[in-house]
Amino acid sequence: MTDDPIKSSENMLLTAIGRADNTNAIYNKERNIQIDPGHGPIQVEIIEAVFEIETDKSNLRVFSVNPQGFIIGYIPSSYKDGVFSFEIGKEYQSMYYLIQTL
Repeated sequence: MTDDPIKSSENMLLTAIGRADNTNAIYNKERNIQIDPGHGPIQVEIIEAVFEIETDKSNLRVFSVNPQGFIIGYIPSSYKDGVFSFEIGKEYQSMYYLIQTL
């Protein structure tokens, strides 16, 4: 990862997560007091979204990454008129996506 602006960055990590909680965690009716913390593993809500990034990089690729940092799949993408587009949450579901130039 770098401090480069998104438009010119060659290496980005996208984190997308909804709700996350321990397995079997229990809350009161209002969900503002935890009665039982449950246990691991943590369950996360996968986000489905389409991203469009204005960039001068036409050779970006997106990889789904597991919590240990290993690539688990390639996410299809497209580049047209200075906009890089891809969709997350359907194929190779994860909460981490690596966006890199090749």
